[in-house]
Amino acid sequence: EGEAASAISAIAQREQCDLIVTGFGHDATLGRIFLGSTVDRLVRETRIPILVVRERTAGAYARVLATTDASEESLEALRVASVLFPAAALTLFHAFDYPYSSLLDDRDFSQETAEKEAALNQLLQNGAFQRDPLKQVVKTVARFGSPEALLPDYVEDHGIDLTVVGSNGHGALFDALIG
Repeated sequence: EGEAASAISAIAQREQCDLIVTGFGHDATLGRIFLGSTVDRLVRETRIPILVVRERTAGAYARVLATTDASEESLEALRVASVLFPAAALTLFHAFDYPYSSLLDDRDFSQETAEKEAALNQLLQNGAFQRDPLKQVVKTVARFGSPEALLPDYVEDHGIDLTVVGSNGHGALFDALIG
């Protein structure tokens, strides 16, 4: 009874669910771009992790990518992925951009990229996982550029089976992927 997202959220909270798994409606023209109003509201309404299945998988998720904004709080998505998919190869992906960087002349950002990857490794070693280490080795990847452009390309190029996007509030990546 009532609006679907609120009902799903209430039941998941009442039953103390660790994860909500859902698909999304396919619209011939917009289905691949937008999740759909029910899933969109559910993602915004609940604090329980949500797995949105876009395509059926032929087997277990073998390659899982978690996005990060390089904060310790954003590592929760990686922790959840590690617990739910203990046999998967994990990648922690951070895309970064600088304001007005498009105005710079073909600048090479390889030094900044290396520094960001080193910072991600340091975050993994000294952050929340120091007390409760992950079971898997985590590959860290930092890329310079727009997250909403880099992430789909990386996922496609590396055969990623599942992308985990954590959100505590809404940032640019969340808004680009979820709406």
